[in-house]
Amino acid sequence: MNNLPVRRLFPTYYANDVAAVTPGFVKACGCKALLVDIDNTVSHVDAPDAVPVAVKWMSESRAAGIRIAFVSNNDPPRVEPFAQKYNADYICHAEKPKPGGYRAIAQRLGCSDKECMVVGDQLFTDILGGNAAGMRTVIVRPLCEAEDPKAFRFRRKMEKLLLLLDRAIHGKRRVIGG
Repeated sequence: MNNLPVRRLFPTYYANDVAAVTPGFVKACGCKALLVDIDNTVSHVDAPDAVPVAVKWMSESRAAGIRIAFVSNNDPPRVEPFAQKYNADYICHAEKPKPGGYRAIAQRLGCSDKECMVVGDQLFTDILGGNAAGMRTVIVRPLCEAEDPKAFRFRRKMEKLLLLLDRAIHGKRRVIGG
């Protein structure tokens, strides 16, 4: 991490939830694919289904011609059935925040790194990994922090401090959807 520019820690955009990342916004950014985290982004932790707002969002995005893929550090028994349920490509054991998983799924989707937008709820995995891959990144509020494993709770506190700092410096100009 010695050569890690601090800006890689911060998202390109902020949103309350995935619904704010509209197809029009995605296309205006020049993106053709959404690379999405699962747990606490579109689904409650380990839940077999996405939350209703995320199901609608994925359907609208797909209808607009935007490709969707799930990028997860989780195991195949969690990721595969979830992705199949939503007819999406996926990568398990992505090793986020390493950029390799993001780049591999982008290539599978036939997109360049610049044509992908990463959407996730964690700064140190989703955002750092997406930024390292040269992609636009959107951080959303976690669906339910209380569901986080205990090991994540300290990290969430650190993320909140860093995000407050970033927003204090850059203001609200990078907030999408209100």
